[in-house]
Amino acid sequence: SPSAAPAWLIGAPGAHDFSIRAGFGVYYNRDQEEQSLQNLEDPPFMVVSPGVTAIGGSPSLANPWADVAGNGSMTNPFPYAPIRPNSMIAWANYLPLQLAAFAPDYSVPYTYNYNLNVQRALNPRIVAQVGYVGSASRRLASWYEGDAITPAGHAACLASPMCASNLGEVHLLFPQYTAQPAVVAGNPYGLPNGTPYYVSVGEQNTEGTSNYNALQASLIQAPAHGLAFTLAYTYAHALDDASGYESAVGRTGRVRNYVPGFEYLNYGSSDFDARQRLVASYVYNLPSPGFLTGDAAMRTAFSGWAIGGLTVLQSGFPVPVYEPSERSGWCDGYSYFGCGDVPEISTGSIARLNVRAPGNQYFDATPFSTEPEGTFGNTPRNFFHGPGFDYTNLQLSKNLYFNGERSRYAELRIESFNVFNHANFANPSGNFLSGSFGRVTSVVQSADPNGDPSPGRAVQLAGKLYF
Repeated sequence: SPSAAPAWLIGAPGAHDFSIRAGFGVYYNRDQEEQSLQNLEDPPFMVVSPGVTAIGGSPSLANPWADVAGNGSMTNPFPYAPIRPNSMIAWANYLPLQLAAFAPDYSVPYTYNYNLNVQRALNPRIVAQVGYVGSASRRLASWYEGDAITPAGHAACLASPMCASNLGEVHLLFPQYTAQPAVVAGNPYGLPNGTPYYVSVGEQNTEGTSNYNALQASLIQAPAHGLAFTLAYTYAHALDDASGYESAVGRTGRVRNYVPGFEYLNYGSSDFDARQRLVASYVYNLPSPGFLTGDAAMRTAFSGWAIGGLTVLQSGFPVPVYEPSERSGWCDGYSYFGCGDVPEISTGSIARLNVRAPGNQYFDATPFSTEPEGTFGNTPRNFFHGPGFDYTNLQLSKNLYFNGERSRYAELRIESFNVFNHANFANPSGNFLSGSFGRVTSVVQSADPNGDPSPGRAVQLAGKLYF
């Protein structure tokens, strides 16, 4: 905070109205719970069953092991008898396996955080700030297939009519094309000769990276003449190859691609990337009319009023585009976490459409086509964004004072969320094989019942006692 410099920059000499701040830190993080839970189905075994759904049926609450329409049933696997030391294992009950494991070089995720900002007091109650905020993360949790289909196996599969017509079952039917073709010899467990011991190994590693860069500007006014406000603007870009472990394993629809030569399809805007955001929060305490000071009843009725609110304008989040088809031959339906199949795209520019028009189509789907058989499509990850947000929350409050010192009072409020009832549309479907690809089918629904934006206008009354 320099004491001497041009007054237009630092204000009055010695007043310290101008400050420069910077920071840097390195932070290490524990894994999410999800990584450790993947190993629950590894030996020694536990049993998980979805009931008759496992054989394509529809279970009922009364009997989850039988189809409600009478189309088949299965044996109840419970109670389950754990395997004891030195006991014989009935491998027919378990093979082929799907395993999860930690890679030998699994490490600890870490992040570099850094910022540089400039603050300037414009007057005793208003401060302006402009800053750069950034971060870079390394060794983030990720995964790959530990029993991958080899390049030679991929070529041999495509050359075989039988394999090429069963690309979704390579690990099960053609284990010789995988990196570790461990198969049952003979018929020791009541299984066909050549049955693979496992069809997938979800290998958890720490190869993920991310970075974030942002311009952040704000204008803050402390209470003055009854008015206080904060105006904040952020222009930012977050990039990564998976926005957390859940993202890497396809919880948003798109699965991380671990196949060498196609890993470039992973890097793109983060799932939570919102390029621009403008937020204004404000409170105004209405002044009491001076001519009411002598009338206690009128003073009580017309004093203690305040209005406040929050207005947000934000660009949308990325749309994850994917194609769950398993046509590439590099990955199949037995992959522990899924396959990184994506459609082919003929252009890097996607036309936005009027989402309010009939059909509610948000973007033009014609540049997309099905993934070429034997390879992956070329659609980049998160390369365009969905609808933005625009909402305002307002409240009107009235204080009723019980003593002259105003230390005891009741506050009555009427609050309205999304007061203008603006429709904030959810992202369109990014599933190329769905019948709603590119269509918006709902508005934003926050997991938090008090979260913003509210799907529609919501009004509530509230009261609070202070003493």
